[in-house]
Amino acid sequence: MDSSASSPAYDLSALPGRAGCGDQEGPGEGLPATIMTRRPIQERISEEPLLSVCCTTYNHEAYLRQALDGILMQRVDFPCEILVGEDSSSDGSRALLREYEQGHPGVFTVFYRERNLGMVDNGLDLGRRARGKYLAWLETDDFWTDEDKLQRQVDFLEAHPDVY
Repeated sequence: MDSSASSPAYDLSALPGRAGCGDQEGPGEGLPATIMTRRPIQERISEEPLLSVCCTTYNHEAYLRQALDGILMQRVDFPCEILVGEDSSSDGSRALLREYEQGHPGVFTVFYRERNLGMVDNGLDLGRRARGKYLAWLETDDFWTDEDKLQRQVDFLEAHPDVY
């Protein structure tokens, strides 16, 4: 079956901050205003987020730092929250999360589980607590490498409300 027949084609270059970025003469020249207002995600934490980043973790100490740094590298122009469900890990995940909470006060909202809920219930609980219009899920044995990932996704969803 040809999925392109049922799905509209979207031109991502028409989104704010996507066109004309390759030929600027100097820093900031030729960039759309939205790019100039992007700030590190930790400066966009809000009680009224447009996006909730939801992270589930269980015994991911070996990967957790890279996952959290991938979140912190995001540059966005909208309010966010970052929720982490720590599912009663037996490795050093809790200590690492506390280190990040201390190093980035007010950025991460971590829910330390008294007992292991399991992947599904841990995620469902985070989803219920999320306040954003949009949710971005990250299991902490994965990580993000593109600092514009969240911005592009939210720009697309805002420009195309028919897709969600």
